[in-house]
Amino acid sequence: MRHWFHLLIRNSFFQVGLGIFLVMILGGLVLRMLEIGKITEGEAPFWWAIVTMTTVGYGDFVPKTPEGRMFAVLVMFAGISLTAMFTAIISSIFVAKRIREEKGLEKVNIKNHIILCGWNRNADKIIHSIQYLAEAPRKNIVLINDLDEEEIERLKTRYRKIRLHFVVGDFTSEQVLEKANLEAAETVIIIPSDINDSIQNPDDKTILAALTIKGLEPNIRLIAYLHDRENLTHIKRANADEVVISDDFGAYLNYRTDVDSLSTRVSPTLFYPLMAKVGDEKQSDKIMEHFYNPDEFYGEWMLPSTTRNDPTFPRQRYWKGAIWPPLNFLTYLSLRQAGYSAAATELSEKSLKLIMTEWTRKGYVSENYSAITGTGDDTRLSSDRFHSWGALFGIMTFIENGFLPKTEKPLD
Repeated sequence: MRHWFHLLIRNSFFQVGLGIFLVMILGGLVLRMLEIGKITEGEAPFWWAIVTMTTVGYGDFVPKTPEGRMFAVLVMFAGISLTAMFTAIISSIFVAKRIREEKGLEKVNIKNHIILCGWNRNADKIIHSIQYLAEAPRKNIVLINDLDEEEIERLKTRYRKIRLHFVVGDFTSEQVLEKANLEAAETVIIIPSDINDSIQNPDDKTILAALTIKGLEPNIRLIAYLHDRENLTHIKRANADEVVISDDFGAYLNYRTDVDSLSTRVSPTLFYPLMAKVGDEKQSDKIMEHFYNPDEFYGEWMLPSTTRNDPTFPRQRYWKGAIWPPLNFLTYLSLRQAGYSAAATELSEKSLKLIMTEWTRKGYVSENYSAITGTGDDTRLSSDRFHSWGALFGIMTFIENGFLPKTEKPLD
C-alpha cells in the first residue's frame, strides 16, 4: 500500500490535478472571507475560483473589495500556470506514446494483420509480393526485428499499399509477440534473421519461435522459413502450417488470394521470375534444379501443373497435374530470357511432341494434356478439343527455328 502511495504522489499528473483542486478549494474559502454579498453564498466562491483559474471570465460573480481583487490576480496566475502544466502533461503522454510506437516499444492495436518475424534480404521481396496482391487499400504488416530507426522510416515510406508497424525485440519472446497483437493477427511469417542475431543456427530460433507462437495461438496460420532441410521434422512438430526451405525454393512464392497468404506448393509459376531477371545467378540456378528434378517437373511429358510428387498429381484433372500450353509457353519464354537455352529447347521439343502425337493420331489439339500418358483424352482429364491455345506448343518451335524473333531480343 505504501509503495502505491509513493508512486501516486510522485506522479506529475496527480500533482497538477491536486494543485488545481487545492487552488479551487482554498480560493473559494479565502474569497468567502474577503468578500461580501452573493459571491460568498453557497457554492458561488468555488464556481468563481474555477472560472477564474481557467480565465473563462463569465462575469456572473466579481470581487468588489480591493483585497478580493488582489487575491483574484493570484488565483488567475496560479490557474494559468496549473492549466498550462496540465495541458503539457496530457500532450507529453500522447507524444511519448507516439515516440514509443515509432521505436517499436508499444503494443499495436490492429487486427487481421500479418506479422513478419526476422529480417533478411528476402523480406523486402515478401513485402513487395504482399503489396502487389493485397486487396485491402492498406494492408497492415507488423515487423518484429532489430532494424535501426532510419531503416524502419525508409521502409514505411516505400510501400504505398502497405501500412508497416514495428515492434522491437526478440520474436521468440511472448511479451514481444503480445505487443505485435498476435491474438488478432491472421498470419505469421518467420524468416531467418541476419541482423544482430546471437544464435549461430537461425533454424533453432525459427523452431523456438514457432513453438512459442503456436503455444499462444494454436489456430493462427504460420509460415516458417528454414535454411536446412534436416530441421523439417522439428518445425513440423511445432505445427507450422507451411514450411519454405531456402535451399529448395529460394525467394519466390505463390500468393493465394483466396486465403490471403503465401503458398509453398510448387508449380510452373516458379520459373516466371526468370523472365524478369529478378534473381541473381545462384537463385536462378536453384530454380533450374526444379526443372531437372524427375520428382517434380522433369520427364517425358512436361511441364505438369503441379510437381510429380504433389499429392494431387495422380488426379491429372485440370490444374492438378495436367500439362497446359500457356504454362509451358510462359516457362519457355522465361528460360530463354534467362539464358537457359538448352532447357528452353528441350521444353520446346517435348511440347511439340505432345501436340504432333495427338494431331497425327486423332487430328485435333486439346486444351490440356496428361503428364502421365501424354494424351489429351485421358479419362482423368477435363479437356476440350480444338482449343486455340494449343497452338502455343507450335509457336515455341517457330521461335526455336528462327521464324519468330528470339525472346531475349526486343520484339518489333
